[in-house]
Amino acid sequence: MSTETSSKTDEQRRRHRKCNRDLSAVRQVVIERNRKALRPQVNTVLARIGYNIQRLRAELGISQADLALNIGMNPARLCDIEKGITRQPSLATMVALSLVFKTPIDTFTKEERAPE
Repeated sequence: MSTETSSKTDEQRRRHRKCNRDLSAVRQVVIERNRKALRPQVNTVLARIGYNIQRLRAELGISQADLALNIGMNPARLCDIEKGITRQPSLATMVALSLVFKTPIDTFTKEERAPE
């Protein structure tokens, strides 16, 4: 390969890398903007999940500690989920709750009343 061809290829690679960096920066801005836009809706659903866990637990007369033990979770973490002050519960946690309460997973996201 000639030196001229090699330098053109190197230049093309540099441009390609720069273009990829620019696209990556744009993606990050878009992702962050979308995350901020969705945050209020996500918080509402998390509050609803926590409320519905509390409601179902109360209906069955199960303490937080007993429920946490049944699903293999730290009671403090369950308390945080019920209060809506923690990151979203994992899918495994939601499945375990669904099995304990003998209810479909979507029960936790349904609006029984407006979450506080």
